[in-house]
Amino acid sequence: MSIAIRILGALTLAVVSAAPAWSEDVPPKTVKVRDPGHVKIGDHAELTDAAGEIGEIPNAADAISYGEMWKLIKAGDELGLEELNKAGRAGMLPADTKVLVLEVHDNRFIADHKVAELRVIDGKFKGRKIFVAEGLVCRVTEKVITPEPEAMPDPDAGKSTAELAAENTRAYEDEVRRRGENVPPTRPRDVDIKASMDARKTAAEDKKAKVIFQTGKGMEIAGHPAEAIPYYRKAIEDYPETPTAKLAEARIKALTPKPKPKTP
Repeated sequence: MSIAIRILGALTLAVVSAAPAWSEDVPPKTVKVRDPGHVKIGDHAELTDAAGEIGEIPNAADAISYGEMWKLIKAGDELGLEELNKAGRAGMLPADTKVLVLEVHDNRFIADHKVAELRVIDGKFKGRKIFVAEGLVCRVTEKVITPEPEAMPDPDAGKSTAELAAENTRAYEDEVRRRGENVPPTRPRDVDIKASMDARKTAAEDKKAKVIFQTGKGMEIAGHPAEAIPYYRKAIEDYPETPTAKLAEARIKALTPKPKPKTP
């Protein structure tokens, strides 16, 4: 995957839901708690968003490079981002990279949002100075919690659409045979191929939807939620059957003001 796509795709959200199963008491454990508040000079922090959902963090080598990177991100200029990366002026760092906050810039000549000037204090790039959107830098503390019971394992987890389609076909044929009826002629291989083609088409469309979605997420981080909504709507309209369209619907719902209750 190109560095441009990785930068544009840095704000991908992950939504996982499962129904909890009954279990005995679960012992407490220590977990990281991300403080979504603004960082300040001298803070020890980590590269990540408040929800801990972003895997790689776009960064620049200096303030001028950051301003250039942000302009290219908003324009969706993949070629420009590739060139910026090849010049060593922008790139990606893993989430959870530990940093020291040197300064927080609120300068419209750099970007239309606050930018944190940081020193990397661990990992491969220890000692490097970087510039990152302040919204992607969080103070991290530890908290002892009692986890919820573990969810029941999903027997279909990890199976492709084609595999599930083939299993359904076999289950149908077995049920027909159990009733003593003749199994109608089927071509499960055709079913497998069609399901596989549909899955590949959805994956290709979802990749395109993510670029649109992540542009909207960038607007949110920059403090412009109203400008993010049109990007989310476009992702839904252009690629309605993709997982990213579902994420876009959730973001629109979260950003839409709830009506105030009528007073008697």
